[in-house]
Amino acid sequence: MFPSKLYLIADQHACQERSLLTCVEHALNAGVRLLQYREKEIPGVSRLSIAKKIKTLCEKFQCTLIINDDIELAVKVGADGVHLGQEDSSVENARIQLGVKAIIGVTVRNVTQALEAQKGGADYIGLGPIYKSPTKQPVHPLGCKIIHKVQDQVKFPIFAIGGISLENVEEVMNAGASGIAVISGILSYPKIGERVHLFLKLLQESAKEINL
Repeated sequence: MFPSKLYLIADQHACQERSLLTCVEHALNAGVRLLQYREKEIPGVSRLSIAKKIKTLCEKFQCTLIINDDIELAVKVGADGVHLGQEDSSVENARIQLGVKAIIGVTVRNVTQALEAQKGGADYIGLGPIYKSPTKQPVHPLGCKIIHKVQDQVKFPIFAIGGISLENVEEVMNAGASGIAVISGILSYPKIGERVHLFLKLLQESAKEINL
């Protein structure tokens, strides 16, 4: 179901002055195969237009596309799935609208929310923020111990999110994460392709260590 342990969240704010589409294309070209489009600050018509272009890019690079929060948008662009927050629509409702093959993820902060997501039929969770994050302010970081606690209770993939960097990838993966969700750690840097390569290399090395 998940083609990569690296889950890039595409957010225009993280790209700063650069075009989101340009940033996404650089990331896909460098090897990103799991992408979430997240945009909350632009009108629906513009959001749809950008989502369609991102969908075209994802098809070109055979990348799985997830839409943040917006089930209707996911349906319109033919995305592979949707990611829901705690205050968004239910997993059950998303499943009805998107179908049984859709990938549905849920943001959680604790074991209780993780178990609720699993009971509802989610395919994965985004757990965090693990570290202090510019995109998760002012939410208090949870630390890596929560990953192990949640891993003991659920049977689906856990993507750690929030302040994930090249320096802490190994710690996160060793704590039991299935993968990492990154935003500014990739999109805020000038050489996006280089950052993607570095993250993928570290994830590959972490997988080898865990298998040993």
